[in-house]
Amino acid sequence: MTKFYQPFVARDSLCFDIGAHLGNRSAAWLSLGARVIAVEPQPSCVRFLNQKFSDETNLTIVPEAVGEQAGKLPMKISYLNPSVSTLAGSTFQETINKDSKFKTTWNETLEIKVTTLNHLIKKYGIPDFCKIDVEDFEVEVLKGLKVPLPAFSFEFFNELPDRMNECLDEVEKLGNYSFNWSIGESQKLEEHYWVKREVLVENIAGFKKAFSGDIYCKLLS
Repeated sequence: MTKFYQPFVARDSLCFDIGAHLGNRSAAWLSLGARVIAVEPQPSCVRFLNQKFSDETNLTIVPEAVGEQAGKLPMKISYLNPSVSTLAGSTFQETINKDSKFKTTWNETLEIKVTTLNHLIKKYGIPDFCKIDVEDFEVEVLKGLKVPLPAFSFEFFNELPDRMNECLDEVEKLGNYSFNWSIGESQKLEEHYWVKREVLVENIAGFKKAFSGDIYCKLLS
């Protein structure tokens, strides 16, 4: 994972881990010498992060979600699989259960404090790299961003192409970007070169099997 992020993260870089969960990305960036803002709303994950990074001076934990506007929102928590806890609506939950081998239940709804990327930038600065992995709430996160970032990624699910394209619409409002993508936890970019949006969407649509992955966005000068 550290090797995969080397092109994006240099020593003294500032990185935002939006949806930090258990902090594997944060840990990789710290090993590269970055300063990390780990943003995670789930109380159980926040407790884990505080314990895991208790001696880490280059990491700040923000126990909040990120959205279009600051405030509070209900979050559906899955005890069995916290990685699919979500602020998104029922379409995401139905799609996950339709395409997964294991049925997921969401056991509890918690009222979660929400901030925005703009607020985080105002407090900590513009990140050199930002990862957004928030279980079908990526569009709302991007709507809360009004300045272009040098590079960032957001999670997508190929069974929800409309949501992916909504994200790409928001990205293109920010500036002129080229794109790449990865499947699941492969830590491998699928395109040999950075491509235009049209090529990205066409290539992702060519896969008929359901999968999730990450789209990487690089600002063109």
